[in-house]
Amino acid sequence: MYLNRFLFLCFFLSSFCLAAQKSQFEIGLGSEFGWWVHELGSENPNAFSDLGVTKTHHTPAPFISSSWLWKLNRWKIGPSVQGGLFFETQMRTPSDSRDGWERIRIAKRDGFVPIFRYGIHIEYQLIKRGRYTLAPAFRYGAFQWNTLHPRQDNFGYKHFSEIIFYHIWHFKKRDLFLRMNYDTLRVFLKEKNNPFEKHYLYFWGTSFGIRF
Repeated sequence: MYLNRFLFLCFFLSSFCLAAQKSQFEIGLGSEFGWWVHELGSENPNAFSDLGVTKTHHTPAPFISSSWLWKLNRWKIGPSVQGGLFFETQMRTPSDSRDGWERIRIAKRDGFVPIFRYGIHIEYQLIKRGRYTLAPAFRYGAFQWNTLHPRQDNFGYKHFSEIIFYHIWHFKKRDLFLRMNYDTLRVFLKEKNNPFEKHYLYFWGTSFGIRF
């Protein structure tokens, strides 16, 4: 709840500042690859995750994203949103093996888990040579999804952090970019079954896009 209020305030302040500053609108298309990992924790408070993990396969997740950024010297900042599809339907449990199947369904058969992220984008112009710019960036925010995980009622608030490297080529009226990213998405639990239990999603990917 507090995270959502914080992000709403950041969105409001960003929009107010953008009205008075030179700004750019960005849109990009790409694909990530990653997996959802549920660390089951430990029955012993002094141990760490000795109960094993439940996880998906290494799975593709195509996405579309957009940002509205304003410039302040070498910095750019503004709100960002992203929608993607995690093409996975099951998680494998620690007891899953060739001798017996034990899976947890997270989406409909032949389906996917839609994920929507919204947050703040902060970018720094590290190198500029002629029409080329190298700019690392960071995004932080919350995400929403639609999953069939049987324990989803125990999921609390969800947030993501993303590290990005932009290769940007400048033209007269627009910029083109190649972007590489690494993301961590975390689901906090209302009640843990065991110490150290946690849900994470990890992604890395590449995308192309344009800024106006």
